[in-house]
Amino acid sequence: APPASSQPSDSAEAPQTPPPAVLFIAHVSPLRSQAKHTVNTLDYAAQMIQATMAERQRAEFDEVEKWPAKKLVSWVSQLDGGKYEHIAHAFARCSGKMLAVEYREDVAQWVRAAGGTDDDANHIYDTFRALHQKAKAAARRKKSAGST
Repeated sequence: APPASSQPSDSAEAPQTPPPAVLFIAHVSPLRSQAKHTVNTLDYAAQMIQATMAERQRAEFDEVEKWPAKKLVSWVSQLDGGKYEHIAHAFARCSGKMLAVEYREDVAQWVRAAGGTDDDANHIYDTFRALHQKAKAAARRKKSAGST
């Protein structure tokens, strides 16, 4: 028979498992002779912290912000029945997150350089922003529904 602790309990609540975590210990030396190794260790620790922060920030992205450049180009190509397909390649330089924080005038410069007009740029930009706002609202609703 399995040990008593591994048998299912009769309680209505399942035990909560803590979220996965990593503990990183950086050992540094106060000795001047070990300065090079200490700096390398601290640099490595800083890189781990930055990578962890970036992962947490990416986890907070809404669906539109998660789009890679290829998906963004495809979306522009298909927008309004393919009206902007000839300038869609101008968006290959950025992801959904990058476009979400891009200035309107910068987008207009990309579009003009690709042979489009300011009206084209404004329509693409405004349509994307509206889609992004809907995605953010959906993410907020999902998050609040999950926390209740």
